[in-house]
Amino acid sequence: MAAQAALALAAVQRTVHLSRALESRDVIGQAKGVLMERYRITADAAFGILARASQDTNRRLPEVAALVTETGEAPPAPGRPRGGR
Repeated sequence: MAAQAALALAAVQRTVHLSRALESRDVIGQAKGVLMERYRITADAAFGILARASQDTNRRLPEVAALVTETGEAPPAPGRPRGGR
């Protein structure tokens, strides 16, 4: 019985993990699209901007991507106030 419960729990955890991964992938793709349209850059360049902002701000990439999709703006550079250019 315990083995079956452990297998069921593992299956649920895997499903939750995969769902979160798909959600992250979607928001990252949306943010890349925002940056590509706004700055006329490639998908690789847009991803690079997101990845650099993630590293520079010590935030997870999906968090940075969500900020871009919510505001429509590029992530701020370190030390630069929000809304500044």
